[in-house]
Amino acid sequence: MIIQFVGYSNSGKTTMLEKTISYFAAKGLSVATIKHHGHSEELQSLDEGKDSWRHRQAGAMATSVCAGPNFQFQSTKQINWTLADILSIYQQIPYDVLFVEGFKKEKYDKIVFIQKEEDMSLLDNVENCCAVVYWDTVQKEMIYKGPVFSICEEELFLEWLYSFYKHSL
Repeated sequence: MIIQFVGYSNSGKTTMLEKTISYFAAKGLSVATIKHHGHSEELQSLDEGKDSWRHRQAGAMATSVCAGPNFQFQSTKQINWTLADILSIYQQIPYDVLFVEGFKKEKYDKIVFIQKEEDMSLLDNVENCCAVVYWDTVQKEMIYKGPVFSICEEELFLEWLYSFYKHSL
């Protein structure tokens, strides 16, 4: 199962996703994640000066490092990754649930995070919204006709999301 967490910067996605990962893992589920970095600047290399970095500096468009159960893949700017590209790699991973942070335009079930009134337009621009998490600066009644949770209702949200997951199997 794939569930997306979408919203604008500082809307609480990452914090709630951390809590969600812990909650689902504590239930014995194998959890995987994908984070979309929505900015165009280059990501920082994790291995500057190491062999894989040297490979990229020499002109390799992609490198990977394998060590036991760990696998790290990095590419140069020549590849514009789509979620479908990344999911094809994740097919090799035996996860129970995959949480995707970002990729607003994709088709998967979404939890939409609304921090302020201006963020409400996001609800008109995403597909498959299954719940909304809102901040107290937003009037709850104006948000959405489906499940709606205050950012402060973490436990209630987590219980609902786990139930949603179980009923989707």
